[in-house]
Amino acid sequence: AKKTLPPETRALTLAVAYEVIGRRDLSEETLRSEISRDPKNIRITQRLSAFYLRTNQPQKAEPLLRQLLTAKPDAQTAKVNIPQTRRSLAIAIANRSDQFTEAVSLLDANIGEATRKNTPTAVDELIKARLLSTKPQTEFRQQAAQILETLRDNNQLGSQDLLLLAQVYEAIGDQQKADGCWETLLESEGANVGFMAAHVRRLIERGERELAKQALADLRDLKPNRSTLVELKARLAFSEKRYDHVIAMLQDYVETGPDRVSQPIADSNDLPGSSVSILETRSTRGMQVIQLMETLLGKFDGSSEHRGLMSEEIESRYREVIIEKPELALTFSSFLGREKRLD
Repeated sequence: AKKTLPPETRALTLAVAYEVIGRRDLSEETLRSEISRDPKNIRITQRLSAFYLRTNQPQKAEPLLRQLLTAKPDAQTAKVNIPQTRRSLAIAIANRSDQFTEAVSLLDANIGEATRKNTPTAVDELIKARLLSTKPQTEFRQQAAQILETLRDNNQLGSQDLLLLAQVYEAIGDQQKADGCWETLLESEGANVGFMAAHVRRLIERGERELAKQALADLRDLKPNRSTLVELKARLAFSEKRYDHVIAMLQDYVETGPDRVSQPIADSNDLPGSSVSILETRSTRGMQVIQLMETLLGKFDGSSEHRGLMSEEIESRYREVIIEKPELALTFSSFLGREKRLD
């Protein structure tokens, strides 16, 4: 294939193949090399920006997306989906406080154009609501709730975003409306692993441990992947203050064998609905444990011996993971700074 395919097709094929076998570094290298060879190649630029968004590297996606939006008119720019590129750029920059307003304005531009053309606006409305819901300010969450309510009333809200609406209601303290959303979800999605896992998390957060245990038992019958079960069992054990058990459980999860997990590898313009089973690596499990432990760390009341042990475990995992993922060094430094261990 390397000898017979055109350069662009060869690069796209190799990039997908490398990602399938877990070599994201080579996938990125392949796409970057092709852009160096052909800087105006729209398809490669789109694929690389999608790769960066998918692998949580929005800072690398941003300049590529801006390049797509400002490309001079020529034969290739017809391939640029401007509304989709605006959406992607909004997602890429939304987590940066100094660019959040721009992110919302990109979506508003799409909504305005669609309204003038009398075409659907639901996709951009949903993304806007999702971004607003991530902000701690009540006014943003209330705006998110209003958008989601309108979409729900127009039968344009799927179960995943009804779950988001329930979570927004809980965040702004409207428990009655949140319970109503959950009642609907449990009736329609009771056999869905993702929703049932979210239900277990909610019960744990509310301190309803016996109900959480029953819901977790029901979830096991749906055969969730191992990482989901470990996470929920760890959250439940933490709520019961079995801190040593939590650390031991998560250590065992990192040390023992991998699962196969389904993961999308291509954007919809190239391989619609494409996904593969890739091997979950030790470093992937390590990062999952780090993220969970950092969440749990914030739930301790003040300092304690167990908090200190968990913090040390997080540091140990970071030091292991950054050998394979050196780009996480800054994240690790931020953690050390928060823990006042920069010495």
